[in-house]
Amino acid sequence: TDYTYSDDGIPWPLGERWGFGMTLGSEGTIAIGVTKQGQVLLTIHAEDGTEVNMALTWRAWIRIAETVKAQWLNYHKRLDIARRDKLKKEARDAMS
Repeated sequence: TDYTYSDDGIPWPLGERWGFGMTLGSEGTIAIGVTKQGQVLLTIHAEDGTEVNMALTWRAWIRIAETVKAQWLNYHKRLDIARRDKLKKEARDAMS
């Protein structure tokens, strides 16, 4: 892949309209940009030289975000139910 470099030295695949990046400490860098085709491109450069590129449409990224949000809310709902059940059990045990 051919790259241009942003002001902070993070590599960007050529042809991107805009984007941003951040350093992950000693782990590498991550960059997100929008391609000329309108896809959102996620690029991860690991310190060991490994590179991962993933380009998806906005709709696909939104679907992923909605799924992650739903799973996160479901997890917290189950966690709240478990806490409530534990408190009920402790209250019953204290009364007996």
